[in-house]
Amino acid sequence: MSTRRILITGAGSGLGRALAERHAHAGDTVACVDIDAARAEATRAALSGEGHLAMAVDVASDASFDAMVAALPEAWKAPDLLYNNAGIASGGPMVDTTMEEWRRLLEVTLLGVARGCRAFLPGMLARG
Repeated sequence: MSTRRILITGAGSGLGRALAERHAHAGDTVACVDIDAARAEATRAALSGEGHLAMAVDVASDASFDAMVAALPEAWKAPDLLYNNAGIASGGPMVDTTMEEWRRLLEVTLLGVARGCRAFLPGMLARG
């Protein structure tokens, strides 16, 4: 079985890190993407196997996401599996939540997923 390429946003902690560890343990090669470069690197460094990547990306930013895609090696332009895992939450009373908080929540948690799908789905579909 050939090694699969797994790209995970939000890989610096929580579920994203657990997914990275699971896939690396299974023999897959993982691209650890996180807004925090140190956390992405810490996850990459903790993975078993070789060839894993760590990248700092703000999934809420078109420019940051596009720069990540451009910097990926050609083989990663169509990962075998994509986890659009990055997300944030907001807390507190609705009346105290600012519109800027709502915009950030939508940019990360909703539009971050759209950016990932738009960037990688065409290549994934082309590969079957």
